Amino acid sequence: YANLGVMDLDEKQYDSAIKNFQAALAINPSAPEVYNNLGLVYEYTGHPEQAIEANKKVLSLNRFLLEPRLNLARIALAQGDLKTAVDLYSENLKIAPYERRSFELLLTALIDAGQLQEAQAMVQDLGVHSRDAVMITEVANLTAEKKMHVWALDLYMQALRIDPEYKDVYVQAGVLLANLNQLDQALQMWKRAIALDP
Repeated sequence: YANLGVMDLDEKQYDSAIKNFQAALAINPSAPEVYNNLGLVYEYTGHPEQAIEANKKVLSLNRFLLEPRLNLARIALAQGDLKTAVDLYSENLKIAPYERRSFELLLTALIDAGQLQEAQAMVQDLGVHSRDAVMITEVANLTAEKKMHVWALDLYMQALRIDPEYKDVYVQAGVLLANLNQLDQALQMWKRAIALDP
């Protein structure tokens, strides 16, 4: 029933998905993944209160799962409740420090809300403590999109220090440098990317 519900969810057959998820829960009322998927159906069909209830049930069954907090944060942001969303993302990061989705969504929410001091502290902490060049590059891309060019350049350089063979960082840093009209530096970055992967 749970698998049938997931198939229905993928095919946007929401009434059938609800029936299948409820049938699964009648057999196993302690299945957090089923409540999580049921919450998605309720969210997609415009029933945020039921979606919130389903996601809270997931957390009551397993408080270490990250997905229900991401779902609740998305609903909170849709309702204009930034504080709740920030709290939920922060809770995920306490459980799994530097978890990409939670980190990037929290950073985006803070930047969009103009809470730049908190956002900058997150970026600086990532640059100091993370050894994941891929994540640092993705966060650099995000900050570049948000026009936080200094933050982005610092993060790209940090990613290069961690993994000087990671070609994508050269490509992305080159894009930012070119957009900032620093063409010679952009060309150097792209040449290095070509040297790594012709």
